[in-house]
Amino acid sequence: MKKVLYLYDNFPSYRRDFFSVLNKTLANKDFEFMFVYATQEKSAVSFQEKESDFPAIALDRKSINLFFFKIEFISGLVKLIKKEKPDMIVLQFHVSIVSYWFAYFFLRRNNIPYIIWDCNYTRDSLRGVLVYFRKALVDFTYRRAVVCITYGSVFRNYLINLGKDSDKVVVAQNTINVESILEKRSKDCSNRKFNHSIKILYVGALLNRKYVDSAIIAVCKLIEEHYDIYFDIVGDGPERAFLESLSCRKGKEDRVVFYGAKKDKELQSFFENADIFLLPGTGGLAVNEAMAYSLPIISTKGDDTIVDLIEGNGYLLSSFGNYVEIMDALKTFLLLPEEDKIAMSKKSEQIIKTRASLKNMVDNHIIAIETAFEL
Repeated sequence: MKKVLYLYDNFPSYRRDFFSVLNKTLANKDFEFMFVYATQEKSAVSFQEKESDFPAIALDRKSINLFFFKIEFISGLVKLIKKEKPDMIVLQFHVSIVSYWFAYFFLRRNNIPYIIWDCNYTRDSLRGVLVYFRKALVDFTYRRAVVCITYGSVFRNYLINLGKDSDKVVVAQNTINVESILEKRSKDCSNRKFNHSIKILYVGALLNRKYVDSAIIAVCKLIEEHYDIYFDIVGDGPERAFLESLSCRKGKEDRVVFYGAKKDKELQSFFENADIFLLPGTGGLAVNEAMAYSLPIISTKGDDTIVDLIEGNGYLLSSFGNYVEIMDALKTFLLLPEEDKIAMSKKSEQIIKTRASLKNMVDNHIIAIETAFEL
């Protein structure tokens, strides 16, 4: 039985379903699965591992700031790899994590193949020569990966242009457990109507890089043009006070409403009662969630994965936080005939089922792993 070790920078709750299904699928194919993750939150470790039905090991992660660059370390990573003796490692190779480089040279020296699984998103704060330095390191490690798994087609095309064989780059469309949402949601989601005041929905953290302020400005201007719309903002974060004051200054606090962070049934209700989902800045998986509720989408490219999900079901914004572009997309949607809005809703549901189900994501990881062992 071959052992496949997945190495991840953290253990987000939305990944638990994926790793659970992946573990069972690999076991059925006579592979042993192990998940190793890095964490700075000691209190979360026991909960995450207790709630999981697959083997998970937490390692301590520490970081230091060096000028404008954050350097990170994962304690005991190489030691763990030596102990577990995996036949293959699947990891997100973030070049700022020094321990990954120690692991990389250990894997190369011991002929242990590795797969890199990532989207290649570069954070906005990275500037100048650091961007080129990071790109050179990314290109170096990806070229030497036996197979690459990408979140979407944009990065796949980049790697092929870099010289990677197309049969060694597998797209496993990044997603969440949309099957669970489709099963639990109201049946009305499949038969949406839009002959009423339109509710625009944003769900996510209220951070500067989310550009929710641009969305608020766009919505307020449309309200001033007498469009019958509301903007529900679900989430919390350091920008909330500023965003609420912006809404008040525009005199639209009755139409732009903040609800704070919600989850489970409360969050489900917002998705079910909305008419269109808006993502004005960075992000990604909230779009998958909205599509599982059959919502039309207005979104940036996010981490590039959303590019594969917008086709006849919404509008892809060309830049982050451009309120004029957001206004134009919203206005185009609002002026559509009812039947076109309904068609967009149904298209969202069809795309999420066929391109970005959890099963598809797991199946493509399996294809990548089996391909790597055959090479």
